[in-house]
Amino acid sequence: MEEKKVIQISLSTVFLIIAIIVIVIMAYYIYVEKTNANKEISGLEANASNMQNTIDDLQGKIDSIFNTINKNDTNVISNNVTSNTNVSDLSESVVTEKQRLDGTGYTITLYSNNEVKITPIIKDLQTIFGNTGTVNGTEKNCNVTGFSGKIEKMYQGNNGTGVDPITFFIMEDGTVQYIQPFSQIFDNNNTIPTEFKVNEKINNLTNVIDLKLNPYGVIIAITKDGKEIKCWNEWMENM
Repeated sequence: MEEKKVIQISLSTVFLIIAIIVIVIMAYYIYVEKTNANKEISGLEANASNMQNTIDDLQGKIDSIFNTINKNDTNVISNNVTSNTNVSDLSESVVTEKQRLDGTGYTITLYSNNEVKITPIIKDLQTIFGNTGTVNGTEKNCNVTGFSGKIEKMYQGNNGTGVDPITFFIMEDGTVQYIQPFSQIFDNNNTIPTEFKVNEKINNLTNVIDLKLNPYGVIIAITKDGKEIKCWNEWMENM
């Protein structure tokens, strides 16, 4: 009788088989996870694409609404102006505040249409004019008239060493005009006039682009070529 052979498997072989099985299971698991991740990414990309399409659609509707509103506004404007008037002409006709200065006893404002208005401050004027009587009038805008051309900018200064504010106007042609509101109120029996009138130009002063004050209170005119000319309160340097 033949003897039965017993197959013996070493321990290392068992471990190798187990390792192979684990590797196969892990590989399968990784494959499944990667497949699911790809599906999720594809789904997210599809959702993002749908969302972008929705946004584009909404933007198109918004643009359409604004175009309709602008068209209606243009039609309204066209119905209220003559046929030879366009939107740019209308924007130029809108008056805006170009510059505003605070003087002692008043504020003064330059507008884009070259108008200038003074607004008196009664309380301050009464304090300043206290020794000469009551100041009459109300705090309302008063026109300033008599300008020789277009005003580029204003500069606020003071006449002498007392309280006598003076506003300078640098004109487009490079000349300088000025106004002393207190003098006009005083000459009008301490009554604020219905309108103020600008004084004459400062003599022999041209090509001015700006004004400044030196440490002695002298007002200096700066010309286009960079020259600096003493033009007001020159005597104060000798005090």
